[in-house]
Amino acid sequence: MGGMPDVPPAGCPDKALDIQLSSITPKSRILVAGKGWEEVARYTVSADGVDRKIVYAEISQIHPEGDVADFSEVALGAGGAILLFGSKVEGSTFILSGGMGENIVIPAGTSATMEMWAKVAPVKSSASAGGKWHGVSRSGHSPVLALSSYRLQTDESEVLRPVCTSDPSPMVVRKSKPIIKKLQLASNSLKPGSIDFFSWAISSDPVANIDATLSVAIHQIAFHVEKKGGFGVQKLRLKKDAQDVPLGTYDVLVCSDDFVCNGSMVESSFTAGNVFISWKIEELVSPKVSEYTLSGDVLDAKEGDAITLSFLRTDPKSDPLLDPLVTTGKVTRGESPLFFIPKDGLEFDGEPYLPYSGARPYFLWSDLSEVPHHDETGFLDSSVDWTADLLVEDLVGTETLTY
Repeated sequence: MGGMPDVPPAGCPDKALDIQLSSITPKSRILVAGKGWEEVARYTVSADGVDRKIVYAEISQIHPEGDVADFSEVALGAGGAILLFGSKVEGSTFILSGGMGENIVIPAGTSATMEMWAKVAPVKSSASAGGKWHGVSRSGHSPVLALSSYRLQTDESEVLRPVCTSDPSPMVVRKSKPIIKKLQLASNSLKPGSIDFFSWAISSDPVANIDATLSVAIHQIAFHVEKKGGFGVQKLRLKKDAQDVPLGTYDVLVCSDDFVCNGSMVESSFTAGNVFISWKIEELVSPKVSEYTLSGDVLDAKEGDAITLSFLRTDPKSDPLLDPLVTTGKVTRGESPLFFIPKDGLEFDGEPYLPYSGARPYFLWSDLSEVPHHDETGFLDSSVDWTADLLVEDLVGTETLTY
């Protein structure tokens, strides 16, 4: 074990250990405050011809739209076991060491996987943060934690070995998050009369805000529709937990791919487009699962006719204006009352506050992180905690009905 102390190079690579970001490092996702340890990066560590022990490490927050205050503790480990951890911060860097003599061992001539874990600190509202965006944990921050340096057991106390590899993926901090799952219909038969077209379940994260009755708000959800045949559908409507949602509390709008919109009716000439459901007052969602169904009345369907619906969500790869991490802002009404558009150029405490560059979010939700939280259905004094579907998980699924 060990060996003669060796002097690390001034730059990279380090001759003793080769540390590279793993190809299976976690991708960008929502980190829920207060949920406990979350893996945020993974590294592959290869030792030279000597057993190596990492006894000290430094992890830095390196993203300009993140903050070291977004985390209460960080750790390094292997196989899910935490070996080095720390909550002490110097500048934008966490200092990690083994509290009970733990260290990370990489046997001579082998490679091992090293995981980085973090606990997200409770987020502050604008009011409780005194209007500050930096220096506090805020919903919508997009931090990146990166292993910046380390020390081996054989090193002198002042030695720090640099880590030179790719940066991990940015994460997005939220107070809570929605969970949306497609449900199986009782029947996939397309026939004249009243039928169900798509069913889904929504809840808020069951771990987050465990004492809260309501922890997520939903304002809009959308579906892509493709239709084969000359049948029509009228009176598209919404059910919640098998009961009709009162008309007047929400809107349904059907638009063709070229954005010719025709109320809540799918005309016989329609071939492809989108269906938007927008609640006039935000729909509050708790950890208790609620089931929703889009229903309608089918007209003149015949053999060979079919209709396919799938969740419609924002694709940052197809929208050059949309940064996948720019996910927070106020909401304003767009050309249609059902398209919510966060306000361009919004300033928050004198500085730009994550504008949306005019992109249209299809699924619009809030983690209710602002206190007080404002719905306002799109007026400029709505809260800045509205966001879109870019990192929402499980918002996938397709349903096809055939005659």
